[in-house]
Amino acid sequence: MLSGRLSTRLSTRLLYRQSVARRQRRTLLSPAFALTDDWAGRHERMKQLGLGGDYEWIAAVQKKYVGGGTASAIDVDAAIVGADQLDQVDDVRDLVYKLRHTPLAADMFESTPYAIIRLFLKHNCTEQLLACFDDPINYGVFPNEHAACLLMDHFLRADNIQAAAKVASFLMLQEMFDCRLVVHLAALSCAKWAELPAAQQYLNKPAEAVAEETQHGEEDEFVFKVPYLKNIHFDGHFDLKDPAQLVGKSLVWFGRQLLPADLATSAQLLGWTVFGDVDRLHSFLKQNNAKCLRHAVTTAKSLVQSRIEPPAESGAPADATPPPSTPDAEPTPKDDRWQTCLTLLDKVATTTGEETLSSAILQRLNECRADEEEKLMKKQRQLFSTWNEDRKNHLIAQNMRLKHNLRLEEIAQERKQIADESDVMFFFENRTKWEKFGQEDDKIEEKVDVTKAEAKLTDQEYAKILFAGEAKSTKPTRTT
Repeated sequence: MLSGRLSTRLSTRLLYRQSVARRQRRTLLSPAFALTDDWAGRHERMKQLGLGGDYEWIAAVQKKYVGGGTASAIDVDAAIVGADQLDQVDDVRDLVYKLRHTPLAADMFESTPYAIIRLFLKHNCTEQLLACFDDPINYGVFPNEHAACLLMDHFLRADNIQAAAKVASFLMLQEMFDCRLVVHLAALSCAKWAELPAAQQYLNKPAEAVAEETQHGEEDEFVFKVPYLKNIHFDGHFDLKDPAQLVGKSLVWFGRQLLPADLATSAQLLGWTVFGDVDRLHSFLKQNNAKCLRHAVTTAKSLVQSRIEPPAESGAPADATPPPSTPDAEPTPKDDRWQTCLTLLDKVATTTGEETLSSAILQRLNECRADEEEKLMKKQRQLFSTWNEDRKNHLIAQNMRLKHNLRLEEIAQERKQIADESDVMFFFENRTKWEKFGQEDDKIEEKVDVTKAEAKLTDQEYAKILFAGEAKSTKPTRTT
């Protein structure tokens, strides 16, 4: 009887959790927000330009790099935007890498990184995409607002909280705070990451520094990263590498944009606690008087308590005698500041509800989602139209420049041919001129022969000739 009741309760709780999970997945961004049909219309626009198939254009652009050549930014953009298949992912990544290593890297179009993100998301190439984010210098993949929302929505739906938080921290480094939809999704990703167990609080690791092989004609050139001495200055922003610091600062900065005040305060409180800077946390607690979510305060207390009393090492008994203090031990004033923060946390006013920070942010996201989606969809449709028009104009201009250069080469060849024919036709009339040219050529040849002969002489032979010439030119002085 008792076991039946327990199984019923467990099944009820499991069904409840599953329903909550499904509801949270459904309450993210709507399917129409992806603008799948609008994005697919680019293929028709490219066919109108007569660019051929996507494979043909990628192969044509790759040929331009063979032999040390370069492709223009519009060539790479057209190739990447037209790519749509899984086997083109590596080609796309290789093309943008090569473009970033040419003087034309600054000319990269905004549609290029957007197309890369859409292609990688379509085929679920998460590791390759995050590797591009980890290496912005070599790839230059920076998402715009619409692409950023697609990224976080994709990872949150897939329950890949680490990847979503990674994207949110990347957006924090770029300071993308103008779009409310981006702010709420980024704050939601960071809050979910902060609520994970400690063993799961990590971000996707940067890609390993592997050798990149590029083929130029018959020779193989290996491009690889060279270790160098870094600047000892730490800017506290782009130099952040620790996952807790990245997510913590992201939660603070995105939390400042949230409404109402208790939600913003809770996000900043949890963010500074996750970040682990006791001075900033202490300053925030001293200056803040707004209410916070009860769950956020409880989580912050547990994190601060873990700073004061770190967990015992595995295998050691809980009541083991602590080791004697050493000169290298952490100073006690820092522990005192953490203890002060814990005391201040006890005085923070809290709300009556037990909802988590991520649940509260998700609720606010659902309230503003429809209006914000419509604004961003309208903006992105305008960008699609602008990108298509710019791509068309740049391709036409590039084609005209190519024809112009070919025509100039043809004119130069025709002028040379006419000059040669004129020299033949008027050879006898210009006989004196050609003889003068011949005499000058003979003098040049004589000088070359003398130089070659002197080069073959030894130092002693050259000195004898030199002094003999000076003796002949010197006249004896007449004495009186």
